[in-house]
Amino acid sequence: MAGNGSDREAIVSIAGLKLNKSHKVEIAALRMNSAETLEGSALGSVKFTPAVMWSKARTLSYQQVTGSSFLLKWNDMTKLADYPIYPDYFVIEMYVGKKYVAYEDTADGKDLSLEIASTPAGAALKVGTTYKLRITPYKNNEDGTSTKGTVSKVLSVKLLDGWKVSYDLKVEQVDTDAVRLSWKAAASLDDTDDYYLLYYQNTKKKTASMKIYLKDCQELEDGRLGYVLNYTAKGVRKVKQTFYMYPVQVVKKKTTKGSKATFKAFTLDGEFQPFELSEDGTTLLRYNGIDANVTIPDGVTFIGEGAFEGNTSLRTVDLNGVIVIGDNAFAGCTGLTTVTGAGSQTVIGSKAFDGCRALDMTFLENVNTSNIADDAFSGLYDDESDVWKTKTYEVTQTAQPFGPVKLTWEESDSCVTFMVRTDHGELLGKGVREYTVTAETSCTVTVSIIPVRYDGKGRIVEGEATEVTVEINPDSYNENDVVYTLSDGKVTVAKYNGTASSVTIPETVGGYTVTVIGAGAFQNDTTLVSIDLPDTIEVLGESCFSGCTGLTTMN
Repeated sequence: MAGNGSDREAIVSIAGLKLNKSHKVEIAALRMNSAETLEGSALGSVKFTPAVMWSKARTLSYQQVTGSSFLLKWNDMTKLADYPIYPDYFVIEMYVGKKYVAYEDTADGKDLSLEIASTPAGAALKVGTTYKLRITPYKNNEDGTSTKGTVSKVLSVKLLDGWKVSYDLKVEQVDTDAVRLSWKAAASLDDTDDYYLLYYQNTKKKTASMKIYLKDCQELEDGRLGYVLNYTAKGVRKVKQTFYMYPVQVVKKKTTKGSKATFKAFTLDGEFQPFELSEDGTTLLRYNGIDANVTIPDGVTFIGEGAFEGNTSLRTVDLNGVIVIGDNAFAGCTGLTTVTGAGSQTVIGSKAFDGCRALDMTFLENVNTSNIADDAFSGLYDDESDVWKTKTYEVTQTAQPFGPVKLTWEESDSCVTFMVRTDHGELLGKGVREYTVTAETSCTVTVSIIPVRYDGKGRIVEGEATEVTVEINPDSYNENDVVYTLSDGKVTVAKYNGTASSVTIPETVGGYTVTVIGAGAFQNDTTLVSIDLPDTIEVLGESCFSGCTGLTTMN
């Protein structure tokens, strides 16, 4: 085959090559002369051996991720080839009962890890037990058979108590002299005396340590723990640092260390700024901080594309004069709940709030819908179909003292909001699954429970209503077979309808003081033996205990 004269490399397709056999390719420099024939000379030759990288043995490692499971990992052999060919699948085997037994589930040929949480037979893994594993790549053939690659060397895995293991460690600068250390724990330290012991180099060029208690840590997205380390406050030397730490469990004042966890070496950037602005100061290019509550700096009118994207620490944002919120500006800010400062001139770009499921959408009340991109609020729900619109709910009614009736219902998708209608529509907050119906006089109220979602522009879309009929009686209340009535802010025991031998009357009902035992309240109750009355009783009504022939004790 021939290549261009200016080329310095070429992809060569040669029929008949044999894998794992040595071959030689000769290269010559040629040109066409005036007689239209080729002339030139050989440049040399290259020897090479084609290899099927997919079939090579993998090198195994593991990372414990819970108290009873670990992530089995292996290297990517295909990346060693210029044009990788992947296996179709991997078979994972564990040594059980003097032989290797394969797991029923295989790993995809492009996977580089698989979580192992049991033996091939499904038995739970045990702390302290050593497990031996190996994997083998396979390639499917056209005739329905498969070709087996080389089996890996055996990896031995021994699980520790989960609290001893910290992994997936990260260091990120969050201020001019502060970093956030974050990590995952296979199992959390949960005693108030337990802590992480962090080591660092102090300003005196010596190794120092400090205790990090759980109460001082941040709970980050995906189960991570975070701790903000201020160099100045803690006396940390501002040089390249390699932080490392141990989890420490304290039982009856006795301490036990877990495994050492080492963070990647990190150098503090003295030029770091939480707000990265354009030269003229009008555009926020990127927010690099971790504050939960952020106010956009004065003079900024444009929040650039992806400026806060993926910031899971963010909870509230004050726009402070911002006019344009760019594409993906707050995408993936799953903890964001509140935005303030939006007005009629505010412009919101594509996917600006994508995945912001916790966001209170009422901030859009004054925003012109025509200024909002069609997909500004995408990714808000687990199920993007319209099934939610026709869903009905089982509503439980619980009468409260003197009138109010509490309605409760269930909905698994925390992002679905509800509107309640009686004489007007009242939009409930996200995650709210209850509503209390009240009235000043006895009446029957029809209540509509309506699921609500927001479309891409943040507009309300209503589903079908579930209607409930509620009886309201603000003058009386029945509890434990005792009928209480309310008048002028005081409670009367109007009637007892039970059969218990012992009855206790409380001091207050619904926050109102019980002061009267009404006329005939317990009259002719022959089963009553004892009754406890509160000190707040001022009046015993006519014949209230008349005919209670078994009554022997009144306290």
